[in-house]
Amino acid sequence: MSDQIDRLLFLDDFELCLTGGCFACGLEADQMCVACGLCNCDRHDTCTREPSERTATPSGPPANSPPTSHDHR
Repeated sequence: MSDQIDRLLFLDDFELCLTGGCFACGLEADQMCVACGLCNCDRHDTCTREPSERTATPSGPPANSPPTSHDHR
């Protein structure tokens, strides 16, 4: 069983490498830093994003969304 898991992990890491990702930190190519294109294995202290590339983090569900089981409206 352990050999199967090791093979699956190897294949997953190999696919990441082939598609431009990083097997060491597990990021896929489209998850790399927007500013420098590097992964989480590198420091990003000086990386900055252009204002047009920043996205707002929503503070909650949209105003007209239906209530969920967690909403107590």
